Amino acid sequence: NIPTLFLDGIQIQHAILNLLNNAADAMNNKGTIEISLQAEGESVVVRIKDNGPGMEKQVQENIFDPFFTTKKAQKGLGLGLSITYRLITRNGGTIDVVSEPGKGSEFILTFDANNTKDLET
Repeated sequence: NIPTLFLDGIQIQHAILNLLNNAADAMNNKGTIEISLQAEGESVVVRIKDNGPGMEKQVQENIFDPFFTTKKAQKGLGLGLSITYRLITRNGGTIDVVSEPGKGSEFILTFDANNTKDLET
């Protein structure tokens, strides 16, 4: 019983693909990524969880900042998660991360199931 959401499908697809690519990179393409979608009260929640190396708190505090990266030179510009953040919030959602070194990371996308306003451009 997942309610219909009024979102920009291309933007949400782009955001989720960014998260999946980052998870695969963090795990060196070895590991597990779990994706779930569920209704929680008045919200629809997408969870993307990996069993990669996880992140320190200091890294978590900066991951949505433009040009912040933990990747080696020429492996990334540090724009993927800042773009992801903007795409999710532009569609009326929130994005949070739960992570612990050695225990993987989980990104939680939350959308208001009652939000039918026009999308921000």
